[in-house]
Amino acid sequence: EAAGVELVAEAPTGLFVDGDRIALRQALANLLANALRVSPAGTTVRVRAGREGPWVWLSVEDQGPGIPAE
Repeated sequence: EAAGVELVAEAPTGLFVDGDRIALRQALANLLANALRVSPAGTTVRVRAGREGPWVWLSVEDQGPGIPAE
């Protein structure tokens, strides 16, 4: 809120991941911190999770400048 960026989370219930809780939390925190840092005020950072077959996926979407192709 302080940066003028809305944070939205979308995930179905019942998703479970077997893994290193600390490492997974740190990875998500890094992605979110980066997204919030580069997102212009008045935009939305969207965190989504879902299941595809036996896999659980996670995405962080922002409206920042992105990574140059080169």
